[in-house]
Formats: sequence, C-alpha cells, structure tokens
Amino acid sequence: MSTDALKIANEKLLRLRRQYRYGQYLRSYKWKEKRYRVYRRAGYMCEACGKNPAIAVHHLHYPKRWGDEPLSWLQAVCASCHDGLHDYETREQVREMQL
Repeated sequence: MSTDALKIANEKLLRLRRQYRYGQYLRSYKWKEKRYRVYRRAGYMCEACGKNPAIAVHHLHYPKRWGDEPLSWLQAVCASCHDGLHDYETREQVREMQL
C-alpha cells in the first residue's frame, strides 16, 4: 500500500472514531444537561432568527474533547436556521479545499 493510501485510510479511521465519540457524547447526561441549559437560556426560541421554536443545539465551534465546550459555543436554533448553518459550513469547507 502506498504512503498516500495509508494516509487517506488513517484520516478516514480518525474521522470515524471522532464521529463515534461524538455520537456517544450526544447520548450522555453531560450533553443533555448542556442542551437543556442552552434551550433555557434562549427561552426555547431560535437564537439565530428569534422567530421559531428551537429544535436543535448547534456547535458554533468544536472542542478538542467532547464535553469541554463552553455554553457560549452552543446556539439553540430552529430547523431552518440549523439547515442553513450546516449548508454554509459545507460551502466554506469546499471553498477552503479549493484554495
């Protein structure tokens, strides 16, 4: 196996590990408590548009270790704003890869 193929395989494995740990974190009591605190802070309304009920808590920044993120890095959002945030992040990632 070439060096490039090994590098790609290793990056894929690291990504899968991170996704698995993120899934575990989202099921944890620690996350559920943080999520509840963010919803309460927002009055259960979207902090992005202020018009709709919040249905998700979005990470504005990702910590190196799940659970270490401060509440200021989390935002309560409605479905429409959440979709828009992820669409924007995807476009930004593609743009950075093209530079």
